[in-house]
Amino acid sequence: MINQNEDTTTVLEMDNVSEEKTSTPENKSRQARYREARMELKTLSKIARVLVKDGAFNTINEAIIKTCYTDDTHQEFKKFHEWKKEGKMIIKGSKGFPVWTKPIDRNENTDNEIQNPNDENEDSTYWGICYLFSNAQVR
Repeated sequence: MINQNEDTTTVLEMDNVSEEKTSTPENKSRQARYREARMELKTLSKIARVLVKDGAFNTINEAIIKTCYTDDTHQEFKKFHEWKKEGKMIIKGSKGFPVWTKPIDRNENTDNEIQNPNDENEDSTYWGICYLFSNAQVR
């Protein structure tokens, strides 16, 4: 015979364990870094939008990469898997350069035009973050 109180306790304990896994200091720190990168990108995008409207660049990401991230050391930027495909390894401890991903429509299959990441209608479109690594961060 199964004791119902024991089953309930086991389920509650399992829920607590899963909550502990998702709210570890490491995850909170990761979430904070993500929010910080997102805020930084929003600020950079406001500046980049002007450059795109003036025709200097085709996309906001291109403007951010060329004006903010590119310097004498960092010349070429690729995603982790693109560097890996070329046989390169990211140097341990390297921090990626954040850029916007393709927009994810929160409403299912609406045929709206693709908008800039900082447009006012931010509720229906979510712009995620992707991290790029430069030539100075690989070997």
